[in-house]
Amino acid sequence: MTNTLNGRLKKQLDEIESAPINSTPPTLDSTPPTPVISNDDWSDATKDLLDSLPRVWTRGMLYFVVTFVSIVLPWAMLSKVDETGSARGRLEPFGATQRLDAPVAGTVTAVRVKEGETVKAGQLLLELDSDVLRTDFQQAQNKLEGQQNRLGQLQLLKNQIMLAISVQEQQNQAQQSEKIAQVNQAQQDLNSKQTAYNFQTEEQRAAVEQAQQNLDALKKAYNSQTQEKLAAFEQAQQNLDALKKAYNSQTEEKLAGVGQVQQTLSQSKNAFEFAKIRVKSDQIKFERYKQALEEGIISKDRFNEVEQALQASKQALSSAQSDISQAELRLKEQQNHYQNFIHQTQSDISQAQLRLKEQQSRYQNFIHQTQSDISQAQLRLKEQQSRYQNFIHQAKSDISQAQLRLKEQQSAYQSLIQAGKLAVLKTQEQLKDLQTQITTLQAEIAQIKTQIQSLKLQLEQRVLRAPVSGIIFQLPIQKAGAVVQPSQMVAEIAPQETPLVLKAQMATGESGLLREGMPVKMKFDAYPFQDYGILEGRLSKIAPSSKVTETSQGQIATYDLEISLNQTCIPSANQCIALTPGQTATAEVIVRQRRIIDFLLDPFKQLQKGGFKL
Repeated sequence: MTNTLNGRLKKQLDEIESAPINSTPPTLDSTPPTPVISNDDWSDATKDLLDSLPRVWTRGMLYFVVTFVSIVLPWAMLSKVDETGSARGRLEPFGATQRLDAPVAGTVTAVRVKEGETVKAGQLLLELDSDVLRTDFQQAQNKLEGQQNRLGQLQLLKNQIMLAISVQEQQNQAQQSEKIAQVNQAQQDLNSKQTAYNFQTEEQRAAVEQAQQNLDALKKAYNSQTQEKLAAFEQAQQNLDALKKAYNSQTEEKLAGVGQVQQTLSQSKNAFEFAKIRVKSDQIKFERYKQALEEGIISKDRFNEVEQALQASKQALSSAQSDISQAELRLKEQQNHYQNFIHQTQSDISQAQLRLKEQQSRYQNFIHQTQSDISQAQLRLKEQQSRYQNFIHQAKSDISQAQLRLKEQQSAYQSLIQAGKLAVLKTQEQLKDLQTQITTLQAEIAQIKTQIQSLKLQLEQRVLRAPVSGIIFQLPIQKAGAVVQPSQMVAEIAPQETPLVLKAQMATGESGLLREGMPVKMKFDAYPFQDYGILEGRLSKIAPSSKVTETSQGQIATYDLEISLNQTCIPSANQCIALTPGQTATAEVIVRQRRIIDFLLDPFKQLQKGGFKL
C-alpha cells in the first residue's frame, strides 16, 4: 500500500513538474507580476497534495539526508583505513660492516671501484700519492745493492786475509816444528853426548876397575879354585855314587806306582759295567713307565722321577767311562814315567862318570889356563887405562860443540817465532780494520733494510685494498684529487651474503604505538612506486631511546628503526632488480586501522575535551 502511494505521488509530482507554469511566486525584483493561472481544473485531492509538498531545496536536502543515512553513514562506520607512521632511511647490511680507514694522510691518485660495486678480499680500492716514497724506495734499494756489493767484496777480502793468516800460521807452525825438531835434535845430541860421557866414563872407569878386579880375581881364583877343583872332583865321585843308589831305590817306587794305577783302572772298569747294567735296567723301566703314562696309569711326576733316574744312570755311565779313560791315561803316563826314569837315571849315571873324568881334565887345564889368563888380564888393565884417558878428552870436546849447536838452534828458533808473530799480528791488524769496516757496513745495511721495510709499509699503506669480500656500502671519495687524513673513513664494505635491512628514523610523535613485528610498506626513491610498486617488510627492531636528528625543518627527536625486507629485489616487467646497500626509501609503518567515522568525530571529541572553548 505504501509503495503504491509513493508511486502515485511520484507520478503526480512528475506530471506537475512537467506541466507549464503560468504564474511564479512573487520576488523582490521590480518586474511585473505574471498572471496567475487558475487551478480550478484540478481535483481537490491534487490541490491538497500540492499544498502539502515541501519546497524544492527542502526536498533536495531531504534526499541528501536520506542518502547519507542509508549509504554514507554505514560505510563510514564499517570501513577502516590504515593509520601509518612515516620514516626515512636507507638500506644497510644486517650486522656490522667492515670500515676501511686511511692509515696515512695523502692525496688520492686513483679510485678503482664505485659505490655499490662487488669486490673481493685484497682487491685494490684506492691509491694515494706515493711518487716521493717510490723514489726514496728505489734510492734505498740501489744504495742497499751497492752496500751489499761492497760488503761482499769486504767479505771476500776478509776471507783472503783469514786464509793468509791461516797459511801464515801453518807456515809458522811448520817452521817452528822444524826448528823445534832441530833444537830437540841438538838437545838430544847434547844429552846423548852427556849421557854417553857419563855412562862411558863410568863404563871406562868400570872397565879399568873390572880389569883390575879381574886380575885380582884371577889371582885369588887361582889360589881358591885349586881347592875347588879338587873338591869338585870329590863331589863328582859322590854324585856318581848317589845316582847309583837312587836308581836302585826309585826303580821299586815307580813299579809300585804302576801297580796302583792298574788297580784303579780295574775298579773303574767294574764301575763302568755296573753303571751299564743300571742304565739298561733304568731304560727298560723308563719305557715301561712311558707306556704307563700314555695309558694314564701313573702320574706325570712319577714318570719324571723315572726319567731323571735314567738320566742320572746315563751320567754315571758316562762318568765311569771317563774314569776308565783317565785311568788308562794315568797308567800309560806311569809306564812312560818309569821308562823315562830308567833311561834318564842311566843317562845321569853315564854323565856323572863323564863329569868325573871331565873334572880331572879341567883341573889340569885350569892350572895352565889360569896362569895364561893372569898374564892377559895384566895386559888388558894397561889397555883400559889408556882408553879411559883418550875417551875423557874426546867426550869433553864433543859436549862443547853440541852445546854451541844447541844455543845456535835456540836463537834461530826464537828469531823465527818473533818473525812469525810479527807477520801474523800485522795481518790480524789488517783483519781487525777490515772487520770494523764490515761491522759498520752491516749496521748501515741493517739500517737501510729497516728503511726499506718502513718504505714498503708506507707504500702498502698508500694502496688501500678490500679487507673482506663484499659490496662497497659507502665510498665517500668518488674521484682522484681528494686529500684524506689518518683514520678518515675511505670505504665501508658490506660482507658478502649479508641480508639487507632498512635503517630509518621516525619522529617520536608518530612512534607511540610502534611494536616490533608490525608490517611496513617501503617506497624506494630510485624506483617510483607508481611504476614498480612497494615492498613489504616487518619492523624488526626499535631503538630503546630517542635521539636528536638534524633535518631541513630543524632538530627533531627520532627513534632508530630496523626493518627487515620480505624480498631483496624490486619486481619489474622482465626481471627482479636487486637492491643494493645505500639506497634510500620511505617506510610507512602501519600503526593501526581506524574507522572513517572516527576521523569525522575526532574534531568533536577534541572540542569536547577542550570544554567547548573556541
